[in-house]
Amino acid sequence: MKNLLLIISLFAGTLVFAQNDSINPERITYEYFSGQSIDIKNNEGSIYPEMISGNKIVFQYSKQHAERPAISDDEMYESILFEVDSTWKKFTFKKKMALSKATYQLGCFCIGRGYHIIDGGYIKGKKLANGNYFIEADVFIKYDNGVKKKIKFKGEFKAINAG
Repeated sequence: MKNLLLIISLFAGTLVFAQNDSINPERITYEYFSGQSIDIKNNEGSIYPEMISGNKIVFQYSKQHAERPAISDDEMYESILFEVDSTWKKFTFKKKMALSKATYQLGCFCIGRGYHIIDGGYIKGKKLANGNYFIEADVFIKYDNGVKKKIKFKGEFKAINAG
């Protein structure tokens, strides 16, 4: 009986202290900010969005990828930021994606990192009875070398106090 208890304890300890993605697991957030707007800055060919006080609603989808302890510098973060008119209950951006000021951010130790303008696809959403928004997107960016990267998400976006 003591040996069985010892084996179970050792096995449980191994599971608790084993290195896996639970150290820094994948995390996805769906947030929106009322009374804000996006100002796209251009600095010598590099763009970046700045959230400023305004009369729009700014939405942010973000994904922090799981960290793999056995791989050095594998951290990766992705984010999509876009705005809509605060009076809209439903919206779809497809042919007029530029009106949304949609940008994609890739944060990593890799080629292509930084901010990119969303080149195409669609973003559609609707306001829910609880005040949140359900949004679905299937968009892409095009790197300078012509390669396209697709980003898809859907989820319920919840209000964040920007102040």
